[in-house]
Amino acid sequence: VASTKFLGLILDQNLTFKQHADYAAAKGRFWINQTKRISKTVKGMQGVYSRRLYLTVCVPRMLYGASIWLNPIRRAPNTRARGSVAAAAALSRVQRTAALHITGGMRTSP
Repeated sequence: VASTKFLGLILDQNLTFKQHADYAAAKGRFWINQTKRISKTVKGMQGVYSRRLYLTVCVPRMLYGASIWLNPIRRAPNTRARGSVAAAAALSRVQRTAALHITGGMRTSP
């Protein structure tokens, strides 16, 4: 068996948690899209309530067990970053999408 799910975490043989990081980012994107459906820019939920919904629903579901599967990023001078760099990048993309939906910003804004 390449991987198994135990207590909501996807464990692989080497405990790299790459599959779980992809799963967590996909779960975050799913919940962002669900909140996007009810928080339209013109006629929908206000940004304050969208933010509250994001912080109470999306973030806990996305970061469940993060103390186990998300290693801190370490960077020594003149070396590459070590840790869960790809997972952190995927989660920051989800967070950026959420911020754009909450504020009503455009996709092209930095």
